[in-house]
Amino acid sequence: MDLPASKIRFLLANGITESAVKSSNFVVYGHECNDGLYIGFTNDPVKRWQEHYSNAFNKGYRDYDDLFRQAIRAWRHNFKHYILAVAKSEDMAKIKEASAIQFYAPALNMKIEKCSSDRDFGFRRINGQIFVPSILSKKAKTKQGNARSDKDRVTVVGIVYRDLGRKRLKTIDGQPFPEGLKISCSKTELDKFEYGTKVKVKVSKMSREGTAFLKAATTALLTKV
Repeated sequence: MDLPASKIRFLLANGITESAVKSSNFVVYGHECNDGLYIGFTNDPVKRWQEHYSNAFNKGYRDYDDLFRQAIRAWRHNFKHYILAVAKSEDMAKIKEASAIQFYAPALNMKIEKCSSDRDFGFRRINGQIFVPSILSKKAKTKQGNARSDKDRVTVVGIVYRDLGRKRLKTIDGQPFPEGLKISCSKTELDKFEYGTKVKVKVSKMSREGTAFLKAATTALLTKV
């Protein structure tokens, strides 16, 4: 298996500009091959595609045989990559992703995301659009996820739960932090566990736009309790 390049040609759809992509924290992306379209959201579309590609060839991956991973194995590098929307926050990215899935009805998405908004985000059918091609690079590693050392973190127990069709992690009762506080951690790690599983991880308390949450290091492993 050859890993995709660290630079990938994306097609900017729905009137999105390169400056909008560069100034946004998250994007809603699409990957399309002859078998259909897949839609998701991420803060690093090149890295996320590499993860999808790698998982498609990992027989131990939980979703190894879903439609998207089968399509990757069948078509490999014969995909078109799109940026369908941009967002400043993760919450807005999730809303736009659900709206995009509802609008495009992608054949390769196994889960239908529940859309909590009836706003018009300017989605247009892919066929017939004039796209702006843009070469996107994998983002350089930053110290944000590891800005604090282990001595600044505490171990908590969280429970895997479903939020807008996605796996999330939140604290349970009896922890050093309030029950129900969201825990940001590696999606790859989180995908290893089923809903309702309790896991422990080292975290530090952070805040974004006035909302408190817990953050694990980007390399932190989740351990089943």
